[in-house]
Amino acid sequence: EDQRLAQQSLSTAFTVLMSSWQSSKDLNVRIGTMETLGHLSLVIPKDQFLTNADALLELLVGLVARQSATSPCLPPMRLMRGLCLFLQSCIDADPEILLLENTLNNLTSTMFSWTVGSGPLQYLQGSVSTDALQSQAEVLRCFDVLAETFRKEILSFLLGKLKGSRDEKLG
Repeated sequence: EDQRLAQQSLSTAFTVLMSSWQSSKDLNVRIGTMETLGHLSLVIPKDQFLTNADALLELLVGLVARQSATSPCLPPMRLMRGLCLFLQSCIDADPEILLLENTLNNLTSTMFSWTVGSGPLQYLQGSVSTDALQSQAEVLRCFDVLAETFRKEILSFLLGKLKGSRDEKLG
């Protein structure tokens, strides 16, 4: 009984968040909501998640793309955590969601550019904050979550990047 009531409450919270935050112009509110929706995606009923997955994916990808376009730096850790939790929910419910409309390739490419752009040398030199380290850890965690299910696609993408890098150096 308690578990049913908890799930019902979380389901209601998910519904309220999905319908009420989009009008906010405050980036912190949008990012915080994305993180919360990522957490809730793991615990709401599967049918409710699947009903909202496309809309939530579109919102997350839009926010990630906007972040990528406006700043070469790593995105906020909370946004990446929300994305990672959402990706895990997609994989648990129906991994095919991530293959629609080139979503997997776009996410992989964006996350790769963030990872390469942030580079390990900056960390060794001590010029990066703890927030940036946590953000990079979440980006790498997204890769890990995706690679568990999409090994072939992720490996093919990374090998393509490696081959391109090698060819550029030889040319």
